[in-house]
Amino acid sequence: MPASPVAILVSDIHLSDKPPTFRSAEPDWYKAMARPLRQLRYLSWKYDVPIICGGDVFDKWNSSPQLINFAIDNLPKMYSIAGQHDLPHHQYQSIEKSAYWTLCKTGNIIDIKENEPIEIDGLMIHGFGWNVDIQPCTLSDLCLHIAVVHKYIWSSEETSYFGAPKLNHIKEISKKLKGYDAALFGDNHKGFLSNTNDGIPILNNGGFMRRTKDQMDYEPSIGILYDDGKIKRKKLDCSKDKTILTDNNETIKTEIDFQQFMDELNHLGSDSLDFQNSIRRYCENKEVRDEVYLLITELL
Repeated sequence: MPASPVAILVSDIHLSDKPPTFRSAEPDWYKAMARPLRQLRYLSWKYDVPIICGGDVFDKWNSSPQLINFAIDNLPKMYSIAGQHDLPHHQYQSIEKSAYWTLCKTGNIIDIKENEPIEIDGLMIHGFGWNVDIQPCTLSDLCLHIAVVHKYIWSSEETSYFGAPKLNHIKEISKKLKGYDAALFGDNHKGFLSNTNDGIPILNNGGFMRRTKDQMDYEPSIGILYDDGKIKRKKLDCSKDKTILTDNNETIKTEIDFQQFMDELNHLGSDSLDFQNSIRRYCENKEVRDEVYLLITELL
């Protein structure tokens, strides 16, 4: 008998009031965010399974009323832990001041509290939010136990950064997952799926939406958890994404001569206090396009 889906796994949604610079070409950022959320809702409906989130639903804990209203209307119901972006000053004890908690009050989010696992149709969800240590599972094996963790982990040079802590390598993290059948991690936006030596599938789901220039070729996805404990990744459709670095699949060519740019700044007599204003004045004088100006400020 083939395995059946039991949950949709996602993390790092990072709903935000304004688009990040890389996505500032979107004519309507709210509509852009709604597109992957509709796909998430559809997959939950298609398989008739719950959605489990590994944290960072919001990009900022004190999101605007407009964004909260958008989330109420567009974010499908999910079981989630809180990431550091969801928490005031990264502190769980202040969670009731957050936009994340407002969605808990509306029922869009069911918060998975530490030491209070939630059972759904034979699936037991154990939550370890931001800065919460992973504890081994000692409960009966009558359920499929999944650990949901918001913690930076990595598996290779391609999924990490220079100097990433070795204690956060997946081989070290897997030692803490005794008793679990699968694990979902959030925080690292470079997604990967790995099976440890003891057979536990670990999904670091990665960013739900492309937000930065280094994600030009990144393909956001969600995970599908099956009743045999296995996880498969499913890519989201990003074909309608608009970015400032692409225009008909060609990189925007900057119209700035950077040597002339530096000479002009010197001529303006700029120092560290008015450097940003000098850049702005230069771009205005040269009629530099807005998207190029935003790119320059982001790079600087």
